[in-house]
Amino acid sequence: MITFSNWRISSNQKIIALQHDHKTCTLTVSGDLPEGWNWELILFSGGLPDEIPLTPSSDGVSAVLSSQNLARSGFCSLQLRGKAGDKIRHTNVIHLLVSESLAVPD
Repeated sequence: MITFSNWRISSNQKIIALQHDHKTCTLTVSGDLPEGWNWELILFSGGLPDEIPLTPSSDGVSAVLSSQNLARSGFCSLQLRGKAGDKIRHTNVIHLLVSESLAVPD
């Protein structure tokens, strides 16, 4: 789980998921999220950015990660982006691990 506070994110986890996992990992951002904003998670892994839309959940906002999001093992960079009308604001960047897997992707 990722915690949001005053436009800063943090995580007490170090591993986000295993490489090639598919729709078994829900990434949740909880905390004092301002009202009226739409949220995206920018996940940067292996030189490739992925913009993942987040939807409201009981704990904050969340997304289920796919094998496409988790295609590369190693540390990835994550940043939350909020949009409200023509306003766009970003949080800090955190780094979490996509642990390697011996599985061959489908």
